[in-house]
Amino acid sequence: MSSLTKEEYLSSLKRELSKLDFISEDKFDSLLSYFQDVDVIGFDIDFTLLLYNKKNMTKLIYDSLCEFLIKHKNYPDKIHYSENKDFVDAISCKNIVIDFKRGNALKLRKDKSIIKCYHGKKELTKDEIYKIYNNGAFPEFKISIVYTRDYYLNIDSFQPQNLALFLVCVDLFDKGELTIIKEYEDIIKHILDGMNYNYCIKSFEDFSTFGYYFPEIYKHPELYLYTKYNCEELLDKLRKKGKKIFFATNSNYSYSHYILEKVMGNNYHNYFDLCFYKSCKPGFFQDPKESNSKCYFYNDQSEISCTEMTDDIYKKISEGNKILTGGSYVLVEHYFQKMLKKQNLKCVFVGDNMIGDCEVPSKLPNWDSIFIYDDIKLDFIGENQENYQKAFDTDNEKDEYDNTFSLYFDKKSCLFALPNVEGFKYLFD
Repeated sequence: MSSLTKEEYLSSLKRELSKLDFISEDKFDSLLSYFQDVDVIGFDIDFTLLLYNKKNMTKLIYDSLCEFLIKHKNYPDKIHYSENKDFVDAISCKNIVIDFKRGNALKLRKDKSIIKCYHGKKELTKDEIYKIYNNGAFPEFKISIVYTRDYYLNIDSFQPQNLALFLVCVDLFDKGELTIIKEYEDIIKHILDGMNYNYCIKSFEDFSTFGYYFPEIYKHPELYLYTKYNCEELLDKLRKKGKKIFFATNSNYSYSHYILEKVMGNNYHNYFDLCFYKSCKPGFFQDPKESNSKCYFYNDQSEISCTEMTDDIYKKISEGNKILTGGSYVLVEHYFQKMLKKQNLKCVFVGDNMIGDCEVPSKLPNWDSIFIYDDIKLDFIGENQENYQKAFDTDNEKDEYDNTFSLYFDKKSCLFALPNVEGFKYLFD
C-alpha cells in the first residue's frame, strides 16, 4: 500500500463507503478537512495499531476455546480445529448474530431481513428460513446490544471463532454426540466461560501462563504477530504534525507490553503521550462516577482520581510516568487541556470494536471515532486483506443491503471507516 498515491487510496475508499451507504461521495470530501484540526488521537492496540496473522490466529483462538471446553466442560475431542479445519476457516467471522435458542447463525441486511442462515454446518434454504423466521426477518435484533436472553452478537476481533465453534457443537448436539448439554444455549454459555478463562487476566498479573491462549503467544510470537507494517512511521508522522497521541487497550500491561516490544521495539512508549492498559472500554468512555472507573500508576500501583487531573498528577505524568492501568476519557481531556492550554479539544478514537471503540466515544462532546473495519474491500489491497468470510458471502452482488457495516452503524455512530490503520496517514496528508 505504501506505493499508492493519496488520490488513489481516497478515491477507492470513497467509492466503497458510498456503496456501503455510509458516507456519500459529496460528504466524503468535506469530511477530510475535519482531520486537520484534530488535537488528540487515541488508538486501540489489538487489530488496530498491531496486526495479527489471521490464519494462525483463527486456529489458536479456536483451539484455545476447545481446550477449555474439553478439559473443563467434558466436550468431545471432535470439536478440535484439526477435525473441522475447512469449516472453521470458512465460517470464522464477526458481525454475525448467533440465535442460540434455535442453534442458528444469521447474516442480516440492515432492514433485519436474513441474507444467510446456518444451523450447525448446514446452510438453510430460503424456504427453511421462512419456516423458522416469519417473512425471513429477525426483528428481535437490537443494535448495540451484544448479549440478550435470545441471541449473541459476535462482534469483537477476538471472537470470530465463537461462531464456528458454536455451529460445530450444534452439529454434534443434533447428532446425539454432545450429551453433556441440554440445549443450544448451554453451548454459548460455555464458550463465554471459555473466553473469561482465556482472556480475563487482571491488571497486574503475568500473562505468560494464563489460560490456553496467552502461553502460545508468549512461546511463538512470530507465528501470530504481523510485523511487516511499520506503525511507528504513522505515529511519528502524526506527532510531527502536532497531534497528541494516546492508546487505550483492554489488554493488561504484561501482555500489551510484550507484543508492543516485539513489534515496535523497546522504546515504543516514546510514540505516545499517555498509555492506558486494562482500560475496560466502553466504561473508559463513560462518566467515571457512573462506571466506577479506577486508575492506577503502573510503576507503584498507586490509585489516582478518574474525575480530575490535579497539578501533582499532571506533573508526575509529564515527568515520564505515563503508564496507567484503568483510566477514563476525563483524564485524557484534562491532561491535554493542561498541556495544550486549550479547553475545547477535538478528539478522535480509532478502534476495531464498533461499540466500545466507536459508538460510545462518539456520543461524547468533542469526540469522534474511526472504525477499523477490515471488510471494506479496496481493489488494491492484497496481502493485508485476507478474507475468511466465504461461507457468509452472498451470491447476490446487487443486493444493496448486503453488508454487515451499515447494519450496526448509523451516521452518528462513527465519523469515518478504514479497512486498516495504515490508511490513516492519507487522512492527514
